[in-house]
Amino acid sequence: MNNKDIYAGHDNLAEMIKGHIGNWRDALNHQKIDQHDTSYLDHELSALDQIEKAASEVAQPSYVQQAIRTESRPESLKVNQFVLVDLMRMIVALGSAADLVKKNIFYGKPIEVGLYHDFLTNLSATVEKQLEMIDQVDDETISRMYDIGELAGITSDVTKRLTGLTEHIPVRLLHCALGIHTEAGEMFENLLEAYECGEVDELNFAEELGDVDWYKAIGHDATGVSEETLREANIAKLRKRYPEKFTDESALNRDLSGERGVLNEHLALTQGVAVYDKPVEYKAGDTVKLPDGVGGTIIS
Repeated sequence: MNNKDIYAGHDNLAEMIKGHIGNWRDALNHQKIDQHDTSYLDHELSALDQIEKAASEVAQPSYVQQAIRTESRPESLKVNQFVLVDLMRMIVALGSAADLVKKNIFYGKPIEVGLYHDFLTNLSATVEKQLEMIDQVDDETISRMYDIGELAGITSDVTKRLTGLTEHIPVRLLHCALGIHTEAGEMFENLLEAYECGEVDELNFAEELGDVDWYKAIGHDATGVSEETLREANIAKLRKRYPEKFTDESALNRDLSGERGVLNEHLALTQGVAVYDKPVEYKAGDTVKLPDGVGGTIIS
């Protein structure tokens, strides 16, 4: 049950009280019409004024509201599409390889070496393409290639060619995704220092978690799906996956369609959000078409 269920459509108790005070005040004033001694009703009306003032003091902006106050919101993506798309391809390839390692460590699933090799090959090919481009030009030119805003006198035709389909990428969701990825990188930097020095900086790790929350807030606001709602949907999905408790078998043999059905049902009922219902999970032996330009285009 989320806050709006608990507080009858209001975000919190303070908002609920404030929302009803007007009705209570009207009801008390109506009763005064037929009363000779209104001292009790006057006292209650005064109390309502005090309650309303106190509720106003208590009602604070939500975390998301406070977080997005400091958000940068460019109107459009003025970025070289080739640089951005290659970056996203590298992130996807590295994330896919990391997912195989994660499942090996925590779920006991053997790493599918061929698949791991393909993901790293895709990553390497894209990195090599970027390095080749950088090596062919000087520092000033590469800076201008990465930042469309630095291209003096650029024509609209060239701008369109360089920015291309980036107009289809939601700016705020990109900010959210890139931010979470960069904070995750800082967490891994912390863990590497622990590996090398023998100590982990837990305060710094916690700080990065807080920064992740900030970027998540942008995603929540952009999609219109609250953190509370997503947490509940996530728990419902996990109950579908693990009816009793976590098991390696359940983790490795997921009913993806069933889980998506739970998400669809839960989010549609609470937020009216349509959830993508065709999840994709690669496994050895699959033939998968990858985006053009990422090393080879086929994983097998």
